[in-house]
Amino acid sequence: MIEEKTPNWETAVYALYLLGGATKSVHTEDIALRCFELSPGSFSWIRHVDLPDKEVTRSSLMDARKDKYGRLVTGRAGRHQGQYRGRGIPPEADGWSLSEAGVKWVQENQDRVQRSLGTGVDQSNRQEISRALRRVTQSAIFQDFMNDREGFVPKLGDLAELLRCRVDADSHVWSKRFAMLRNQARLAHQGDVLDFLEKCETLRVILAQ
Repeated sequence: MIEEKTPNWETAVYALYLLGGATKSVHTEDIALRCFELSPGSFSWIRHVDLPDKEVTRSSLMDARKDKYGRLVTGRAGRHQGQYRGRGIPPEADGWSLSEAGVKWVQENQDRVQRSLGTGVDQSNRQEISRALRRVTQSAIFQDFMNDREGFVPKLGDLAELLRCRVDADSHVWSKRFAMLRNQARLAHQGDVLDFLEKCETLRVILAQ
């Protein structure tokens, strides 16, 4: 039985995962190189087949960002200029990360894609996830949650310290930090940390009012 070729958007999502995209933003060029390593026939130039084609990777990531494919990634390619319209916030530079839907997709499809493309997550990526989650589980605020889940009400300053952001940071900064930590917890199958983060994010909105 001939195994069906992995679509480019799936390769790009998997490459992003291998590069730690569940926990950080990854530059398009780095993803392009990993895609080329995984599937050189699909991610090379036409006339120079020994070179990775960044445009194919960018297009594949944009596909994975669409509703049609489940909005598996967030981010953009290219240099940024100006500011978000109507807000005084600079747009993000080139970089992509997995959405929470993307992490779920990887968990559900990793074995199939890995059989087709080969290779797995490198040890440094696992260690990075372990360090980040250890920092959460060893924090006093997490211990407070575990001791009294129903009555748990954190201080806004403690949440900011845990997420390494300012108390008055914009909501999109808070949301992104929470999403990254949830991705790490989901990949490590740590349900208690997921419950903790979900409650913290809900209470953060209330405390900030």
